[in-house]
Amino acid sequence: MISAAVSYRDLCKIRTTFDLVAENYAELKSHGVFAAGIPEGLGDGGATYPEICEMLRILARHFSSTALALAMHTHLVAGMVWRWRQGQPVESFLRRIANERLVLISTGASDWLKGTGRAERVDDRRRQIAS
Repeated sequence: MISAAVSYRDLCKIRTTFDLVAENYAELKSHGVFAAGIPEGLGDGGATYPEICEMLRILARHFSSTALALAMHTHLVAGMVWRWRQGQPVESFLRRIANERLVLISTGASDWLKGTGRAERVDDRRRQIAS
């Protein structure tokens, strides 16, 4: 789905597709993008912070919703990498992100807004419900 070969007309058409981010996530996962910010030796990442930012800028030019969702994940990964560099015990979690191709999510609602959503278990996953 994510390709420089996509025409402007096709891009306009697929941007309105409900599953666009989900489809793009599958493509990004297949290329190991979610582990990009994990330090070398802990997974298949090794991208620097400026490289991650540039990747997000390029992606945002064509798929802004996907870039925003990926930015949320990379922000959380960057925080964990910072903790790892400070000697905190997060190495096993960083390895899991890389090896299991985990996607981190956050509502971002704990800053100054009172969250009204909830997460419900669906099979082995959680589904976020906004209310």
